[in-house]
Amino acid sequence: MTGADDEMFNTVQRYKILAENKENQAAMIKDSAVVQFLVYVLEGTSIAVRDTAMSTLELLGENIKLRPTLRKTFGVMESLEAIASSSAPEEVNLAERARKLHSKLEQSNNVVWEVPKEVLLRIPELSSEDCTEIWQALSSVRGVVSCQFNLELQTCTLTVFSSMNPQSLVQILSNQCSLDAEVVKPGSQVSSQDSVPDLPAYLPEEDSPVVQKKAVARRRPKRRESSWFTRAASVIVDSFFW
Repeated sequence: MTGADDEMFNTVQRYKILAENKENQAAMIKDSAVVQFLVYVLEGTSIAVRDTAMSTLELLGENIKLRPTLRKTFGVMESLEAIASSSAPEEVNLAERARKLHSKLEQSNNVVWEVPKEVLLRIPELSSEDCTEIWQALSSVRGVVSCQFNLELQTCTLTVFSSMNPQSLVQILSNQCSLDAEVVKPGSQVSSQDSVPDLPAYLPEEDSPVVQKKAVARRRPKRRESSWFTRAASVIVDSFFW
């Protein structure tokens, strides 16, 4: 590499090191000059410079929340598209990486971010076996973020996307687990000793603390627990998207 290439490589390498720390990524993407420089050196420079610049952009593109900003930065999509269409033998690998990154950023244009809400379900005779079965049924449902169980109170607290209808969760548990479930309104009591904490106002105000109850006969024998566990069982999903 020439002296100019050495200086350019050192600059890009520093950006790559910064991008490896996720805490730096938002600031880097918001600085359009940084991103535009990385895009600029993707063409007409040494293989080492282009490879490092592409690696840096790939790191930035891994952050789903930042993809829309990266996509809108002037020159990014056009440059990736040009490199992806290259047929030069020495750029086969770079072209494939450009296509994948371009596809990720293009898809981010259709992503709609939703604010999560909490749904509290009361499930009579909830057991530890039920908790496993419930999570298996709900973990693949798009929009379900997390699931927390309290065996003592016989409740299941779900964090879901705001667009999800709580009654659809009741129906899933009825169909797949043969479990009765009730959607508990914010502020209503679960037992005579414990109160449910206030939840976001997403259910309509009605006289009954339960919006709707799906009574279903169990298709399997139900073993009553000799004593309730005193701690909650909790399962949390690492990512909102599938």
